[in-house]
Amino acid sequence: MQWRVLLIGNARYQHNAALANPSRDTALLAQAFQARGAQVKTLSDLSAQALEAAVRQFLQTPSARGSVLWLGYSGHAVQIGGRNYLQGVDSDFSTPQRVREHGVDLDLLLGLIERAQPLAAVAAIDACRNNPFEPERTRGLSVGLAAQEPRGLCVSFSTAPYTKALDGAEGQYSPYAQALAAALGGTQRKSLDSVLRETADSVYRSTRQ
Repeated sequence: MQWRVLLIGNARYQHNAALANPSRDTALLAQAFQARGAQVKTLSDLSAQALEAAVRQFLQTPSARGSVLWLGYSGHAVQIGGRNYLQGVDSDFSTPQRVREHGVDLDLLLGLIERAQPLAAVAAIDACRNNPFEPERTRGLSVGLAAQEPRGLCVSFSTAPYTKALDGAEGQYSPYAQALAAALGGTQRKSLDSVLRETADSVYRSTRQ
């Protein structure tokens, strides 16, 4: 069974705080997946348009239907009205409306994955580290990302719904990326369920719940 992996790390935001971890996290995870024999592609600092195009291209290859797919995203994301929007490095964070207009709706990406009909698929979202809006613009917004329950694929978030994710220590990896890489390590065969459970348990312990 062939694993095909796309890892996207957005760090150098033009209109919001730059992030230190995404480039390190994607490199760490690329090594872990490659050690498992996966076919891995990494991309960084994509605009919103390029991010959506990269996912579409990833899913349109002839081998997508017969593979297990992993889409990993590390960067800023914002939840508005129960929908999650991944943010390109060119995204406009000035108002919630502009986030909706210029972000990439995670529901859209999950729908594209479902229509590709892979053997199995995971979307892993390591995001939502801060609130990008000024305090006077946050009325009606919730902290963190909303839960997703798509059919036919698994969505793994770096933190629980409506909570803030952590970057980890300065110069290190995010707790989620570090835990996932460790869970993928070793030579024994593991089920996807085991990998995700190990990752969740490790993050829970390392971040003190």
